[in-house]
Amino acid sequence: MPRLIQPTDQLRSTFEGLGFQNRFDLDLSGEPLLICDPIYIADVFNDSGGSAAFLKAHGVFLADLGGNVSGPVQWRSSSLVLGSVGREDETFHEGIVAHDVISDSGCVMFLPLGGDLPEELRAKIEDTLRDETAVIVEVPSGHWSFFYEQHEGNPPELFRNIVARPNDPT
Repeated sequence: MPRLIQPTDQLRSTFEGLGFQNRFDLDLSGEPLLICDPIYIADVFNDSGGSAAFLKAHGVFLADLGGNVSGPVQWRSSSLVLGSVGREDETFHEGIVAHDVISDSGCVMFLPLGGDLPEELRAKIEDTLRDETAVIVEVPSGHWSFFYEQHEGNPPELFRNIVARPNDPT
């Protein structure tokens, strides 16, 4: 049986001085949500200004996935789930939004695409969408929290999905 785990990612201390926020929730007001590896858009692990600073100020970063990941995105009830590579189970047959979100850095970013998005970032996001290395998902307004969904595999090994869910699912 999977269990939800609060993220404890410490990107702020791991990449000290680069502006990571260690936040795991977003307040959304109807804007779409971009899901991708942040390195496809900006050099977030080496740069503290410009596009990288905007992503860190507005996005949620989850990086405790055990390395490079790739997997489907689906709606499961009122939650958005990013599945681990090769670990799709029987729940990954309906509600698929994207079949393969790829992260070469082992980090996944969730970024609201609001009206304050700088033009240079819009162009980079369009490139990642064209290259099929990102997905945009329409999500309901509300306060969204992000979790890891811990599974035990067979043979015994642990793997994780990422779950985003509204605090007051309807």
